[in-house]
Amino acid sequence: MLNRLDSLEKSGFQPTYKIDFLRSYAYYSMSRYSIAYDYALSAIKDERVKDDETLYNRAIVLLAENAIYSYRIEEACNIVTNVLRYAEESGNEVLTGNMLFMEGLLYRKINSLDKRVSQPGN
Repeated sequence: MLNRLDSLEKSGFQPTYKIDFLRSYAYYSMSRYSIAYDYALSAIKDERVKDDETLYNRAIVLLAENAIYSYRIEEACNIVTNVLRYAEESGNEVLTGNMLFMEGLLYRKINSLDKRVSQPGN
């Protein structure tokens, strides 16, 4: 799939942010969360992604999830906090629900880190 996305990017048929979004999904499916985070961030940084609300919302969720799974805890906290505020202010219930789920994942990840640090021998 990544080779096909490279070809698609070279052809100029799709904008880079859409290709980066799909690359993020591809790396996510391979559990390469750090690389997936970078591509999701690249997609989010392109202002055109906001023209497609569904894609934008999914890219934000993907960014948050990859931040959590790649142990970018500070970034994940910032993403979840800011997007949750944005979603509640804009009345976007789906995005609010997704961010609340991400918040739960984040707490779970932090809790697992705390347990590892506090175990004897660490």
